[in-house]
Amino acid sequence: MTETFNPQANTVFCRKYQQELPKMPHPPFPNKKGQELQETVSDKAWKEWLEQQRC
Repeated sequence: MTETFNPQANTVFCRKYQQELPKMPHPPFPNKKGQELQETVSDKAWKEWLEQQRC
């Protein structure tokens, strides 16, 4: 059986930007909260948050 490419599988409805955006490649934490963040926060929003933490 061949698997077809599903672009929706690589996106999430980002709670910050309120639109479909690419999701994080893996959960940021190895627990339930990490899974929740991966399913609700886009890769872009997560990277911006990480950058903000450096200041």
